[in-house]
Amino acid sequence: MTQVTFIGIGSPAPPVGELVSTELMYERYTALTGKAPNPRFVEVVRDKVGVETRWLSGRSAVDLGLEAASLACADAAANDPDFDPTKIKLILGGGSTPDYAYPALANRVQHHLGIPAFGADGFDILAACATFGQAARIAAELMLFRGLTYALVVLPEPMLSAQADLRQEDAVLWGDGAGAIVLKCSDSDSRQSGVLLSAGGMDGLHVGLAYSAGLGAHANLGDVRHATLTNGPALQRYVLEHVPDMIRCLLVGAGMIGSVGEKLSAEQSATTWLLPHNANASMCARIGERIGLGPDRVLTVLADRGNTSSASIIITLERHARLGTFKSGDRLILTSFGAGITANAILYIWP
Repeated sequence: MTQVTFIGIGSPAPPVGELVSTELMYERYTALTGKAPNPRFVEVVRDKVGVETRWLSGRSAVDLGLEAASLACADAAANDPDFDPTKIKLILGGGSTPDYAYPALANRVQHHLGIPAFGADGFDILAACATFGQAARIAAELMLFRGLTYALVVLPEPMLSAQADLRQEDAVLWGDGAGAIVLKCSDSDSRQSGVLLSAGGMDGLHVGLAYSAGLGAHANLGDVRHATLTNGPALQRYVLEHVPDMIRCLLVGAGMIGSVGEKLSAEQSATTWLLPHNANASMCARIGERIGLGPDRVLTVLADRGNTSSASIIITLERHARLGTFKSGDRLILTSFGAGITANAILYIWP
């Protein structure tokens, strides 16, 4: 059978000295604005969002992306003796915080990896926090359609560094990060592994729930600023209403549940993990509960990394792959959602 697997995962590790505590973020906010943070907001960040530290790197999206790509390729080479970065034929970049509208990050990565001119195809996808699922699904489908062996997805997110003066109270939610994955399409006589099923959709009626007004430094444009989340509660309600249903449809397709109204059994839950976009800890846990997974089966890096937008799933994946959390045959539900509204889900069988 033909399968698409992740053979390389890379994510730059933040130096300890660049991890900023929530308390220090509030101190900076007060020093810049002369105001104390809203007590209710402080409570929500502590009790529901769950962010304690985040990375303030001061680095560009390109710089973070090139490092993530190199790390993913090194991991792929360690896992696959046939792999070489110059064999990559498709590169997808993107995310929420590109340095500029064009050229694409994919072009910069192609040159950085030494892939010859026109030796690979590629483009960027700007689906905000939903970009991981969009990029991974498109990469897998193009690999199967074109018969490509290797592809690369690179998602850098200087989410906090992009907010130059940190005067916005909700800057405390964000963190810098980057992630990259190398995908391999191959034939195997063994049991199915890799990307099993995927789903996605969008709802343009709700474009106003989250949007960005600019690129690069995200300078203020009137009253509209980068990563506007004035409708956070409404966005959370929307996600909780629709994303669990999308995941359950995927589980029905895989034969893991009989109908969209069902949840995973206790036996199935023991070998299933949910890796959602790291929006906030409470929402991620509630998505898990609605499909039958307890908090111990929902993985995020929110506590120490904050919301790293499209990079968050890869950062979580890299950490737990390194820790040996996943066992062969485990089912990973990778779901990302964000501005658009755009949402997607991938069912991945750990090799």
